[in-house]
Amino acid sequence: MMSIVDLNNRCLLKIVEHLDLEEQLILWDATEFMSRLNNVISSCWHSRTQHFLHGKLFLTKDPLLHEFLNCISSTVMKLSIEDFSIDQMSAFRSHRFPKLRELSYLKMESYVDDIEILMESPNQIRYRGCF
Repeated sequence: MMSIVDLNNRCLLKIVEHLDLEEQLILWDATEFMSRLNNVISSCWHSRTQHFLHGKLFLTKDPLLHEFLNCISSTVMKLSIEDFSIDQMSAFRSHRFPKLRELSYLKMESYVDDIEILMESPNQIRYRGCF
C-alpha cells in the first residue's frame, strides 16, 4: 500500500501548498525533524514571499515559531503579524529579515515592548498597522 511519503517531492509540495498555514504547522509538528516531508514543508514556507501570522497558531509552540521564522527569514518581503504575546514577539529578535519591505502589526492592546521589538528591524521596512 502506498503512503503519502512515497510520493515524490514535487507532488508533496503541491499537496502542502493547498494546506493553510495552520494545517501545515500541524503536519510539520507531526513529522520527524529533518524528514523528507518536513523539508518539503520548509521549502513551501521558504518559497512564499508573503506571510500572515496569527499568535494563536503558535501558542505554547515556541520551537515551532523559531523554526518557521528561520525558514521564512531570508525570503519574506511582506509580513503581517496579529495578536502575538510579548513572549512570542521576542522570538523575532533572534531572526533577521533582509528582504522584508512591509511589516503590518495588529494587536488589540499593544505595549511599548511590542513596538520596540518591531522597531529593531532594518530601517527600509514600511510599517503599517495599529501601534
